[in-house]
Amino acid sequence: MIKKSISVILALCIVLSSVCVFADGELNEADIENYISFISSFNIINGDPDGNYRLDDLVTRAEFSKIAVAASEHRNSVAASLSVSPFKDVPYTHWAAPYVKAALSNKYVNGYEDASFRPDQNVLFEEAITVFLKLLGYENSDFGSSWPYGPYGIAKNINLVDNMQSQIGSYLTRREAVILVYNLLNCKTKSTPVSSTEKYMSVFNCAVKEDIILVATSKEDSSVGANKIATSGGTYKIGKGLNLDMLGKKGDGIIKDGDELIAFMPNTEYTTKTYAVYSVLDDKVLVHDNGTIKEITFKDGLDVYEGGKQSSFSAVKAKLAMGDEITVRYDDFGAVDYLIYNEGTLQGPVTVSNTGWASSLGVSDISSAFIVRDGVKCTSGDIKTNDIVYYSRGVNMVLAYSKKVTGVYEDASPTRDNPTSVKISGVTYELEGAAAYNKLSSSGTLKFGDTVTVLIGRSGKIADAISAGSVSSSVVGYLTETGSKIYKDSNNNDYSAFYAKIVTTDGVENEYKTDKNYSALKNTAVNMTFANGEGKATRITVSEALGTVNASKMKIGKTAVSENVQILDVSTTYEDEPTLYAKVYLQRLDGVDLSASNVVYVEKSAAGEIEKMILKDVTGDMYTYAVTAKVKTSKDADGKVDVRGYQYTFDSNGTTYTDTGRSLPVSAGEGAKLVLSGQTVDNVKSMNAITGNVRELTSSSITVGNTKYALASDVIVYTMTYDNSGYKYLITPIDTVAENLASYKGISVYADKAESKGGRVRIIVAKKV
Repeated sequence: MIKKSISVILALCIVLSSVCVFADGELNEADIENYISFISSFNIINGDPDGNYRLDDLVTRAEFSKIAVAASEHRNSVAASLSVSPFKDVPYTHWAAPYVKAALSNKYVNGYEDASFRPDQNVLFEEAITVFLKLLGYENSDFGSSWPYGPYGIAKNINLVDNMQSQIGSYLTRREAVILVYNLLNCKTKSTPVSSTEKYMSVFNCAVKEDIILVATSKEDSSVGANKIATSGGTYKIGKGLNLDMLGKKGDGIIKDGDELIAFMPNTEYTTKTYAVYSVLDDKVLVHDNGTIKEITFKDGLDVYEGGKQSSFSAVKAKLAMGDEITVRYDDFGAVDYLIYNEGTLQGPVTVSNTGWASSLGVSDISSAFIVRDGVKCTSGDIKTNDIVYYSRGVNMVLAYSKKVTGVYEDASPTRDNPTSVKISGVTYELEGAAAYNKLSSSGTLKFGDTVTVLIGRSGKIADAISAGSVSSSVVGYLTETGSKIYKDSNNNDYSAFYAKIVTTDGVENEYKTDKNYSALKNTAVNMTFANGEGKATRITVSEALGTVNASKMKIGKTAVSENVQILDVSTTYEDEPTLYAKVYLQRLDGVDLSASNVVYVEKSAAGEIEKMILKDVTGDMYTYAVTAKVKTSKDADGKVDVRGYQYTFDSNGTTYTDTGRSLPVSAGEGAKLVLSGQTVDNVKSMNAITGNVRELTSSSITVGNTKYALASDVIVYTMTYDNSGYKYLITPIDTVAENLASYKGISVYADKAESKGGRVRIIVAKKV
């Protein structure tokens, strides 16, 4: 029966159309998008096939009848078609007739006194909230006589109209309908106990999981199962339509049937940002952010989510590597709230073989990508054949690596049929990717005993392998050892061959099978080429004065230096002397004049930049420095000191070395420069004692008199004491000595040579006696 009260209500609506009663708050477009994403899984209100929700359009009474039924517990009982018309203006052939019939049967809506429904008339704000209140279990008797203020008051008290801008007497837009549906799902029904957390969405077998973080899917973390998503509150199936762009965010999730995440509403008081790791410096991480490098500080106790597991920053920072993606959540004050770490999100490895390498990685526009080669920013034109490249799509970043190792393929583990690691000239490398596996497994073309070149990827693993002869560049380095040894051929038979070890300018030593014994070239710079699986070494002779190093300008003399220049400093070029070397950086050489006698080898790029250098005894960093802790002598029958009775004891940062039977140019308590052959002292040289009053000591320098001297990065500081057994030299933190300079009876300072020649202060002895 059509109630007369409906017409009274409608009349009141017209009379009150100028009365403005607003709900709280106003949502921006991003908020509305989040609301749409949240409610879309419930199939209550939908957009056009192209996804357009037409948010500014008004909602008709027919459309709202469908929305109401779709939101109700009767949503699955709507007839597919009708044979009887529910209203005279809603014939059974009308598209909305089944929904209007269902809404009428369940007393959600009513018609007018003239037996019409007026389906194309726009629905009023107060009509809409009244219908939704009925879905929540409220009845006309709950509204009182002051309609529409009665329903509106209830709606406001239960948060049904939160964030809505409609006013009583205004028509409902689709934008406001979206908000109203969202609020409905999050309201409690009339019969729900106050103590219960159950919400209206339970009619969809759904419940809210509050304050969860969307951590990763199997795409970001292979440990997460297929079609599942790991959150801080557990792992769930991925619901149809779940917006995975929300990964990394914190908010409320909707769980259907206890195991499916169908919707998510992010907390808009926080922001999240995804970065690519560039470098890690203790508590700071350098990240790539839209073409620039940004520094972010993280506390060790910061919550970190990796896969479905929660840990701390201190637990994962050692794992962070260049190219890894991290998602950082910031609060309103810019403070970091938590971190999500996703390892292995890079595409690759891919071996560069032609100009099509970018498309192989899925890079759509290489000109817009941020490219890093061997840790240095570059352009796509700097990528070379046989480089190993990766791509982070999330931050549009390409990582390239040029490191190659040439040596003899000796072994595979656990088996050659299924290798996970291989041994190249005595060094074991893990495999990364299908290319390396296919080449080095039993089905590949590379066999035991072959001289191969392996291409090293970002994690130090072999990404690909090729025959040594197919590599256009030769190996240049410092020859450290020669000899012969037993190898195995492809049939696992033993055979003897010569070998040579060469340390390249990156400081890495590798072994190569050679065509003959090259012992005459030991401790020289050589160029190793390959033919028929064997290396052939030739001496490199360079005599080039380069000039003074200016590290800040990346120049030596007038010659530019590459950003990723590799420098090796060696102790000698004489075959019969101990082989010592150290990898150094350009900053270490700042201000030093590199004469022809210091330069063993220089390699320049096509643009004329210095890319590699081998220097001879410039920095002294390859030697061992010590304090002469004790000197004992003995006398012969004539009472004269017997050289054969000399016994020297040296301490180098807690390691003891001894030398007997000869006189050395050092006395007890002095600094000493040790030339070691293995653990044996081959030679000892005196050091330069810097005399004068020590005025200041810091972590990087010491001021003696009016002169400041640079400290070696591994300077050793001792405190000298005395007891009944003699003088003791105790290793002491530099800060302890710096804070108590005036308390010592004297401070001895020793440098290996002048700073202008590459020297540094190596030994400091603070004397308490």
